[in-house]
Amino acid sequence: MKPLYFVFVSFIAVAGCTDSTMSNEDRVPLGKADNFGSCEEACGGQSDGSCWCDDLCDFFGDCCDDLQDFCPDTCNINPGTVFCIPDHVFDVKECACVPIEKPEPECAAQDAVGVGTCELFMGFAWNGGSCAPIGGCDCVGEDCGNLRFSEQECLDAGATCEFDCPINPNTVFCAPGHFFSVEECACVIPKTCAEVGGTCRSSQFDVTFPADCEGEFGETTNFEATCEAFNQVCCM
Repeated sequence: MKPLYFVFVSFIAVAGCTDSTMSNEDRVPLGKADNFGSCEEACGGQSDGSCWCDDLCDFFGDCCDDLQDFCPDTCNINPGTVFCIPDHVFDVKECACVPIEKPEPECAAQDAVGVGTCELFMGFAWNGGSCAPIGGCDCVGEDCGNLRFSEQECLDAGATCEFDCPINPNTVFCAPGHFFSVEECACVIPKTCAEVGGTCRSSQFDVTFPADCEGEFGETTNFEATCEAFNQVCCM
C-alpha cells in the first residue's frame, strides 16, 4: 500500500499547483484549443479556465469568447495599437483617448505691471508658470512689493508661493530720484519727503534758501518737489 500512498500524495501536490491563479507575467496568447472558460461572474479578472475577462485581455490575446456577453463594459482594445492626438492618452477605463490632466499652477500670477518708458529694472514677477522682468518708470499692481531681483529667486518663490520681500534694503542701490520701499520691496519714486524718512529744511542762516544737508546736518540730500516749492530740501 505504500507505493499507492506516495502516488496519491504526489497527484494532490501537482493538482494543487495547476489550480493557482496566473499572474500577468505568465499570460500568453491563447489559441482556440487552449482558450476555455467563461466570463460569467468573472469580469475584471481571470475566468474559471485559462482565458481572462479584464481590460488587458486584448493586449495579451487571452480574452474569453463570451467576454462581451457577460462584460460589455470591458475595453476590448489593445492600448498598444491606439495612437491618440497630442495632449491625449488612452484610458483603459474609458476605453478612449482622453485629455491629459495638467495640474494647475500652485501659485497664481502676480499682479505687477511696469509702466512708462524709463529703463528702470524693478525685478522679476511670477506669471503663473515662469518669471518675466518688470521695467519702466513705475510698477503698478498689488504685488509690486514682492518682486524678485533675480529670475532664479522668482522661480523659487513661484514654486512655494512665498513672495514676502526677502531683500535687505541696505544692499539695494536705486536709480537717482528713487528709494527702496520695504513695503513694496522695490525701488520706487518717492511721493513725499516723509516717505524717504526725511524732513524739508531751510538753511540755518537764511530761511529763504534750502539747507545744505551734508554741511549743516551731516546727512545726504534728496530733492523733493514739495520741499523745493518752499526753497527747502529733503534732508535725510
